[in-house]
Amino acid sequence: MIGFEFRTSDQIHFGRGSISKLDTILPTDVTRVLVVSGRHNADNNPAIAALSARNIDIHHLVLSGEPDADTIDTQASIVRQKQIEWVIAIGGGSVLDAGKAIAMLVTNAGKTLDYIEVVGKGKKISKPALPLVAIPTTAGTGSEVTKNAVIIIRDKKAKASLRSPLMIPNAAIIDAELMASLPPSPTAHTGMDALTHAMEAYLSSKSNLLIDSLCENAIRMGFAALPHVYADGGDMDAREEMAYVSLIGGIALANAGLGAVHGFAASLGGMFDVPHGIICACFLPVVFEANYAALLNMDKKHPVLRKYSRIAELLGYGEDGIEQVFTRLYDLRGEFEIPGMRKFGVEKTMAGEIADLTAATSSIRGNPVGLSRKELIEILIKCV
Repeated sequence: MIGFEFRTSDQIHFGRGSISKLDTILPTDVTRVLVVSGRHNADNNPAIAALSARNIDIHHLVLSGEPDADTIDTQASIVRQKQIEWVIAIGGGSVLDAGKAIAMLVTNAGKTLDYIEVVGKGKKISKPALPLVAIPTTAGTGSEVTKNAVIIIRDKKAKASLRSPLMIPNAAIIDAELMASLPPSPTAHTGMDALTHAMEAYLSSKSNLLIDSLCENAIRMGFAALPHVYADGGDMDAREEMAYVSLIGGIALANAGLGAVHGFAASLGGMFDVPHGIICACFLPVVFEANYAALLNMDKKHPVLRKYSRIAELLGYGEDGIEQVFTRLYDLRGEFEIPGMRKFGVEKTMAGEIADLTAATSSIRGNPVGLSRKELIEILIKCV
């Protein structure tokens, strides 16, 4: 048995109505709080409502779109000046990542680019971030339990992560009732992101026995629940199951890494205005199939191939039903009306440049097999 290290949030509160736990999580002596949210809950914010009886000075930051380095730098400066004590981030993955990034930068001197990996200086984060409660309103990123925050660096046309165990939220509240109003398309996009996390972490070269056991249940549950909640957003059982898949996906990626799907998501997300979940949904079946072919070509007894068979078993196809898994993934892509990358301005002539950028991302380091430049180009072309 291979040894491993495991980290996640100090507290995880899961279940319908668990937003009510926010009041008990915040210490009684807290007087100044930053609430980060998106536009959809700017005026009717459940976190603010949950604290309405407390004598707390709330600074409410409403984000539009994905966070960039300049926004994080500016907001961290404001939070320092206001002497904020706790941060509450409530929203989708971008909102949670912004909250985590601001909380980190407040306590660590410098700017975002000093700490960001790949395209920044990659300086080590040395001081704990401000205490933070992460409350997702989508079942997708799992950012409520991860140690990284994905940030856009606009002048470099790139997306990269701030990453440190010191950034893991102190508490996570996962309440499926906060996700009930999400329309079908973003439900599918974020859900495919969650499913990709579970599958990539499971197949990752950095996975371990604990992560495997968590991911197997999440993969089975995600394949079953996502079509239901896409068809009927009011199906709260399916909503809650996808909230769980997202949570496990976040725990898994934080401890086992990801793979080539998220490598492409990092490169394309920085170059083009394309939602992260759409990239994952588009690339997952193609990368999943390409990895399998590369593993077979390398070693027909490779241990990861047994995991492919296990996924087929989990989905009821039997250990020899791997082709059926491929088919199901492509079917989901069609069922959810996931467009190709051409819709967002990606052309086949860009494949070489995008392949090179993808190969340099941190996510691809966990891919179960090293994909050649040619293989990366072929994957990209199939997804255009």
